[in-house]
Amino acid sequence: PILPEPRFPAPTLRGPDSDDPARTALLNKVWHTDYPPPGFAVSGRFAQADALLKTRDFTGAYVQLQRLERNLPANDTLRFMKGFCLLEMGEGVEALTYLEGLGSRQPAWKMQVEWYRALGLLLSGDTRKARAAFRDIGATPGHTYRQQGMKAAQLLE
Repeated sequence: PILPEPRFPAPTLRGPDSDDPARTALLNKVWHTDYPPPGFAVSGRFAQADALLKTRDFTGAYVQLQRLERNLPANDTLRFMKGFCLLEMGEGVEALTYLEGLGSRQPAWKMQVEWYRALGLLLSGDTRKARAAFRDIGATPGHTYRQQGMKAAQLLE
């Protein structure tokens, strides 16, 4: 089957390679992001940030999540939402710190977290690790992002 084009463009690149048109084009070809993941439900205190993420207001959601993080320990819901938010804001390295370990603690989010971590690696410029992550995703039968993983790994060859 033909893989659909990403629904949204990749975030604006930041840092030393931010003016690299080839890297921007590559990110735009593989930037498949979905929010929320299947089965993801939030409690009342996350409702405002959740609503902002659903409308792709990443700056507003980030402010809400920062406030929440000051008042409660960083639980997995907060870590996932903030990791996704940072990813969409072009902060790959910071996103990776929030997404670390989530897939093993939250099996329902595992495939989404693996995909977002691969995008975070690519966004942060770690092409070698990103290619390996995309290959792993592409080689996993039944993975939600299997086709995207195969395509991304192929583009990174």
